[in-house]
Amino acid sequence: MFFSSKSQIFAILFAIALVVLLFFAPKKPDISKVEIQNDVATEIEMAVKMIREGNQPMEGIIKLRSIGDKYPDNEEAQLYLGVFSIQSTQYEKAVERFNNVLKINPNNSYAYQLLGQSYELLQDTLKALEYYQMFLNKSDDVKAKEEIKKHLKNLKI
Repeated sequence: MFFSSKSQIFAILFAIALVVLLFFAPKKPDISKVEIQNDVATEIEMAVKMIREGNQPMEGIIKLRSIGDKYPDNEEAQLYLGVFSIQSTQYEKAVERFNNVLKINPNNSYAYQLLGQSYELLQDTLKALEYYQMFLNKSDDVKAKEEIKKHLKNLKI
C-alpha cells in the first residue's frame, strides 16, 4: 500500500513536469508562412532583374507593383518601388513608397536617405535636409554618412 501511493505521487509529479516542459518547448515555425516569404523574395528578385537588365522593364515594374499591392507590408518591394520611382522621375510616388518603408521599419536608414534625395529632387530643400539628418542619426554606414555630409555642404537652402 505504501509503495503504491509513493508511485502515484511520483507519476503525478512526472506528468506535471512533462506538461510544463511541453508548454515551454520551442514551437515549430509555420512553414507555410516561411515558404510564402521566400516565394515573395524570389518574385521580387526576378522582377528587379527584369527591370535592371532592360529585357522587359515594364513587365518587371508591373510584376513588382503587383507584389507591392498584394503584400503592402513587404519592405523590400516598397523600397524597390521607391527607387524605380526616382529613376522614372516620379518623385511624389517615391516619397509615398519610402514613407511606406518607414511605416514597416522605422529603422531603415536607407529609406531616410532616399526620402532626402526625393525631397531634394522635388526642390523641397528643408524636407530634404530633415530626412538627410535623420539618415545621419540612424545610419551605421560610415562611408554613406560621409558622402551625405559632403553633399549637405553643397546643398543650397
